[in-house]
Amino acid sequence: MIFPNSINISKTNSHLRSDPNRVVTDPYTFGWLFEGTRLKRNGPQATDIKQGLIHGNRTREWMQKESRRLTEFVHSKFAGIQADGQQWMADGGIIGDDLMRYLSKEEALLLYNEFFSPHH
Repeated sequence: MIFPNSINISKTNSHLRSDPNRVVTDPYTFGWLFEGTRLKRNGPQATDIKQGLIHGNRTREWMQKESRRLTEFVHSKFAGIQADGQQWMADGGIIGDDLMRYLSKEEALLLYNEFFSPHH
């Protein structure tokens, strides 16, 4: 995920190394990623630190859209190929929490580049 504004990172949440699940289970208290301050800019380059962030119902809509996009991406890219060329999945349902452990390194990088790369 990309923060839409430049910041000076002053602290990282090192507790996430031992329990990364906190990002999902407790994102607003113990699951934070970084602490920082806005880069000081004057003139036409000055921006509000909140500029570009998604708020309210738009957040829920974005998360639902990205969940669907992830499910479709995984089904289209990583579904098993049968001898007749047809693709299959075990259930065709939503993505499980432990998806990454089932992907090869190359598949994980492909997924990362599609969803988290700043250059995509």
